[in-house]
Amino acid sequence: MKEAFIIKVSEVEKIAAPIHFINREYSVTDKQLIEAYNLLNEKDNIVSDLESSKYVEDLMFKGVERNVFISHSHSNVAEAKKLAEFLKSRDQSSFIDSEIWHHVDNVIMNEAVKIKTTSHAVAVAKKYNMILTVALAKMIQKCDYFIFISSPNSVVGNQTYSPWLFFELAQATVLRRNSPTAEFNKSADLHESFKYDVEFKEFKEIDYAKLNKRFPLNSR
Repeated sequence: MKEAFIIKVSEVEKIAAPIHFINREYSVTDKQLIEAYNLLNEKDNIVSDLESSKYVEDLMFKGVERNVFISHSHSNVAEAKKLAEFLKSRDQSSFIDSEIWHHVDNVIMNEAVKIKTTSHAVAVAKKYNMILTVALAKMIQKCDYFIFISSPNSVVGNQTYSPWLFFELAQATVLRRNSPTAEFNKSADLHESFKYDVEFKEFKEIDYAKLNKRFPLNSR
């Protein structure tokens, strides 16, 4: 990765770009996600796990070549798409993970209730998420640039409630010295949650004007 940037969501909102971003040539359907989930559910030996894991990773990421990784809160997907459109006009191809697996959580929840034992359902879900996490790490490593959209939905101070954002930011912070920490909290509605410490020492703060300068037209 060449550079990592942090940009406020208010700066992204200044971009005048239509939102019709499509991350790849085809969409991953619920049917494919269910097929992959059931494959992991059925296999219980090491060789089969390796084969099914490769299938799931290929399903999500095979043939996906991008050079900008956009990290964002799910609440800011519209802004992430707008930024991707802007970068596309600068000949930069963006990766937005939610465009690839936006239905994964729903599939896991719906299919888990069909499994007889809770422990097995949890094991399959953990395996599925681990495969996606490893694939996501590989994608971050392959990209030249990492842009994090900062908003009240993503981080408050230097903390986030999203384990996915925590993971993505930790991956992008290649020179991080301290081990990441997680602090247990209870939110106002009494749902248990974890608050993760994140840091931005390796990120360059960028606004709309600097974004234009850093990624000019015909920048590739």
